[in-house]
Amino acid sequence: MGGIYIIRRKIIAAIVSSLFIALLTLFDGYSENLFFNSLFLNLLVAIVFGVLLSFCIDWFCGRVFKTIYLREGVSFVLHTCAGLAFMGIGALSAMLFFLVDRLLKPLKISWLAVIIALVMVAILFIYLINK
Repeated sequence: MGGIYIIRRKIIAAIVSSLFIALLTLFDGYSENLFFNSLFLNLLVAIVFGVLLSFCIDWFCGRVFKTIYLREGVSFVLHTCAGLAFMGIGALSAMLFFLVDRLLKPLKISWLAVIIALVMVAILFIYLINK
C-alpha cells in the first residue's frame, strides 16, 4: 500500500503545483494562452518526470538518511536540483511540488480523488482545444 499511496499523492501534488505555477503567469498580465500553455506544459513534465523522479529521490533519501531533518533537507535540495534541468521555472515548480507533496502527506488520497483531478484537467484541456 505504501508505494501506491505515495504515487497517488505525488500525482495530486503535480496537478496542484502545476496550477500554482500557471497562476504565477497571471502576474505578468493576463493571457489565456500563456496561462493554459504553462499549466499543461508544466503538468506534463511534473507528471511524467516529476512523479517518477520524486518517488526515486524519496526512496533514496529514506534509505540513506536516518534523521527526518536531514532526509527532508536533502530531498528538498535534490528535488530543486532536478527541477533545474528545466531552468528557473523548473526549479520553482520542483520546490512547489515538494512542498505540496509534504503538505498532502497526512491525508489519505484515494484513486477516486486522483481520477477526478485528472478528469477535470482533461475536460479543461478539451475545452481549450475546442475554443
